Amino acid sequence: MLKKGLLSLLAVICLLLPAAALGEWVSVAQNERFILNYDPNESQIMLQDLTTGAEWYSTPTNIADDKIASGMNKINRQSDLIVTYHNPTYVTNQVNSYTGSIKNGDFTWEQIENGVEIRYFFPKQGFLIPVRYELEKDCLKASVLTAQIVEDLWSLSDDPATIEKAAKNKEKLSVMTVSLLPFMGAADAKDEGYLILPDGSGALIHFNNGRGNAAFYQQDVFGRDATLSVRRAATRTYQLNMPLFGMIKNGLGMMAVVENGEYQAQLNAATSGQLTGYNNAYFTVTYINMETNTLMAGSSSSKTVTLAANTFRDMGDFTVRYYLLDKQGADYTDIASLYRDQLGLRDLQADEAPVVQLKMVGSIPSIKTFIGVPYNSVTVLTSYMDAAKAIDDFHADGLERMSLQYIGWSDQSVRGKIVTSLALDNRLDGRRGFDQLMKSAEAAKDQVSLTVDLVNLYKNGNGYWSLFSAANNINSTARQMNEYLMSTGVKDPAGKTWYLLRPDKVEEASARVADGFSGQKFGLTLNAMGNTIYSSLGKNGISRTQAGQYWRGALEKLSKSIPWLAAEMPNAFTFPYIRQADDVPLASSRYDVIDEDIPFYQLVTHGAFIMYSEPLNEWGSLEDAILRLAEYGVYPSWRLIARDPALLSGTDGADWYSTSLSEWRGDVISVNAQLKTLAQYAAMRMTGHERPEKGVSVTTYENGDRVYVNYGATDVSVEGVTVPARTFTIKEAD
Repeated sequence: MLKKGLLSLLAVICLLLPAAALGEWVSVAQNERFILNYDPNESQIMLQDLTTGAEWYSTPTNIADDKIASGMNKINRQSDLIVTYHNPTYVTNQVNSYTGSIKNGDFTWEQIENGVEIRYFFPKQGFLIPVRYELEKDCLKASVLTAQIVEDLWSLSDDPATIEKAAKNKEKLSVMTVSLLPFMGAADAKDEGYLILPDGSGALIHFNNGRGNAAFYQQDVFGRDATLSVRRAATRTYQLNMPLFGMIKNGLGMMAVVENGEYQAQLNAATSGQLTGYNNAYFTVTYINMETNTLMAGSSSSKTVTLAANTFRDMGDFTVRYYLLDKQGADYTDIASLYRDQLGLRDLQADEAPVVQLKMVGSIPSIKTFIGVPYNSVTVLTSYMDAAKAIDDFHADGLERMSLQYIGWSDQSVRGKIVTSLALDNRLDGRRGFDQLMKSAEAAKDQVSLTVDLVNLYKNGNGYWSLFSAANNINSTARQMNEYLMSTGVKDPAGKTWYLLRPDKVEEASARVADGFSGQKFGLTLNAMGNTIYSSLGKNGISRTQAGQYWRGALEKLSKSIPWLAAEMPNAFTFPYIRQADDVPLASSRYDVIDEDIPFYQLVTHGAFIMYSEPLNEWGSLEDAILRLAEYGVYPSWRLIARDPALLSGTDGADWYSTSLSEWRGDVISVNAQLKTLAQYAAMRMTGHERPEKGVSVTTYENGDRVYVNYGATDVSVEGVTVPARTFTIKEAD
């Protein structure tokens, strides 16, 4: 129980409770769509949907039927908060709101305008964590009141003896993470439906899918913070590119979106049998990260230490909004449509959408020798004139508007200095050759974009030096990035190293680029900024939330000055600013718990910007790639070089061995011809997607046209449409 000095505080606050709070649900807010109810005994909420009649509970009402959960997981089912914390020696632990607060009545609540505010006291840990639930016109708004979190609860006491005793005997614990509403709307073994995750292209976890032995899903929104050290690199996975999850439960839909604090949020999802008998998903906000480092590695005195990184609580309230769909028979396309409407993305114009992309590599850093002495140089792979001839030749062969992404267009643009101006390379034909390239592109109405990296600092110069401009690690020194061995996942001792530009410097460099490239007819492709966001640790730290503000400022400046802004594998924070997305995911990370890949990414963004695949000449099967592009509404991309691929040997592009323009020329033309009929949909919204039977998909566009894709080895008939094996068929709207 609480110390004596705090009992009086609780008593005063309890006077604020409505008289109706007597062991029953209390209606704390109501509007035309919802009723928000609160249980003052168990401190749970229930959201009633007046349109569908459904009731969505914050914790399951039938926990006695769950025979799977054990230990802490049994109690978590009754909790609206799960808190992790560490002590002064960085030992971590966990407590939930039921065990730490509700069970002994150590909480207070107050009805507020449109909702309820609850203050959870954790006497054993010395915490106070307040939350607020509010009804808005179209959703439930749930918030952890970050600024009001107290970690030294005893300081609230007016009893001098309590304060003195706490100072002597009580170690201060620090709140690291808070998980909010971990079982909101949880589905049990009798429910039918699935969880929707924006992982890569999108993923479904079906309820009760029998994957109880798989690891539960847990990923940071927008990817891992790169300034945190990693001892072993994971196998390649896609990022969680949007701050949301969806749930379809017995034909009804719910979408949860992190409105504030998304840069420090983590999504967790589980199917029944993993931790409990329920299927659930929820968000966690991270205030403190832990990092494990090895000191004096490789020596007899090496030592592994664990330290806490900065405490970042500058996001304001951590807020998640829960939207309920107002229809029966909802599916993931409805969730995608709802989120797109919230983003307010503009529509792409039909004449802005080239439907084939050439990623042409101009040059790449290399080591050359002169009379036996090695020196740094670049190897020319596709000069400006080479690129101009390539697009002229493709147009002569019938290709229409194309997008040319030019990589390595200067000696600084690949693993070089931070680019801030148009520094053309004479080894690539200089200004004259570049002008010829732009002339050829303009004549054919092609879109040219130069790739720039405003995140990775490989070489000092142009005003950015690692000593002064790099993001810091936990020790307040520049965070050095490393290459990792694919075979073992550990650091490559012979690999190259580089740094990350500090977040505030990213905005500064972006402003310089916006000024330096303003007025040009070509566009820019951001090769890292759209899919990478990170903090800077140590003294004068910068949180990921602050970094997000710098990123938005940078993207705003660039989008206003650059006529065509593109990004590779862009996350949601990039969507409002770009007109082109490169290397768009066509699959999820396919963790063991995941059942199915879906084009959720495309359902949200199609028609807002043109989307290109990862290079088809790096796929295993062109036939499979064509089918996936037809299903997902994404257009083909090719990575090509005009000169001999043998030049790549010994360079960072050695794995681009299959990039010969002459060898792939025929395939580029052939694939373009096969997909040409899909060009008409590039600027349209994707409004529907389904898989009526195994190996068959149907994609619907806003004009009502439907694209049927048959992955199988035999012809199929779907909805009266015959789809030949291993191809796609279009049915135009009536």
